Amino acid sequence: MDILKVVSISVVETYGFHIFDQVTTSFRRQVFWTLFIVQYVVLKTYCIWIYPLIASPLRSLPGPNYTQFLLGQTYNQITASCPNSIALAWMKKFPDADLIRYFAPGNHEVVLVNSPRAFREVTFTHAYSFAKPRFFKRLVGDMIGGGLFFAEGDVHRKQKKLLAGPFLNKNVKHLLPVFEQNADELSSSIETLVVDSETGAIEISCLISKSLLDIISQAILGLELDGHSIASELGRCYHTIFSSTTMSRVMLFLNTCVPVRRLLPVKTNREYTDANIEIKQILKKHVQQRTHEIRSLWRERLKSKNKDILTLIIQEQLKKSDEFPEDEIVDHLRTFLAAGKYRMSSILNPIANNEK
Repeated sequence: MDILKVVSISVVETYGFHIFDQVTTSFRRQVFWTLFIVQYVVLKTYCIWIYPLIASPLRSLPGPNYTQFLLGQTYNQITASCPNSIALAWMKKFPDADLIRYFAPGNHEVVLVNSPRAFREVTFTHAYSFAKPRFFKRLVGDMIGGGLFFAEGDVHRKQKKLLAGPFLNKNVKHLLPVFEQNADELSSSIETLVVDSETGAIEISCLISKSLLDIISQAILGLELDGHSIASELGRCYHTIFSSTTMSRVMLFLNTCVPVRRLLPVKTNREYTDANIEIKQILKKHVQQRTHEIRSLWRERLKSKNKDILTLIIQEQLKKSDEFPEDEIVDHLRTFLAAGKYRMSSILNPIANNEK
């Protein structure tokens, strides 16, 4: 966009120069390129060095020290042990700050919401004033779909209204036995491993990942991870997506700037893209099957005994209209599955690694 702005200004200036002076076409080209180069360098110098460090209204916000030249904190984020470790370190360093500022490539300013008060303002009080940035959709859009998370304005209100019923307290309470059962199984598995371990140190990330996917699959889809092929396939796909390697983190960073997932035919990109496509196909087939079951029960004037979130969403949608937006429901499910698994893993794994 900066290039287009400078080109437009340079064209106008060159045309104005031509009005007052009778010059050759060759000279006009020289004038244009000279104006373009000089003004572009001045603009980028201002945007990269002057504005963020001297003129930005965000410059008073606390944040980490400026590090790599033009890279900001990107290198630290790529080489970190886990995606959240750098942000957690900043939050511990500035515990009383509502907002934390750090630099992305090109000295672009990024604001991290730090306090519960600021988080409430952004996500609830003034939710519709803060649109999701485009780069963030490139970052996680393939993984969580285009459901409630990326919806804005009236579309968001409509989708939120659809999901309000299934997530009422009385419906969530029906799912408590699922959480309790899986929590007990996880505790028993950890206890067994600790007893069998000679050092007392055990590998827990796989157990946590399995338990979380088991809970999510039962509560959202009404599936058993060990006893249902669909859940097993989902577990394999999400393991591929959330595998954290140096190459996967590099591709994740590059994809925020340029959509390289489908352009670069490297193994990491192929596996990531194929896993997301397979998840979408699995969920769509499951939604179609569950919808058919519910319609059949309704024709016989019976109610489904299932209390999982998917069943409640389908019932809520069918009450309002016979038109059933399968892709929209699939996007909601992808959001619940991916966001739930990633968020809880990012919370439980650091806790498990903390000796205190």
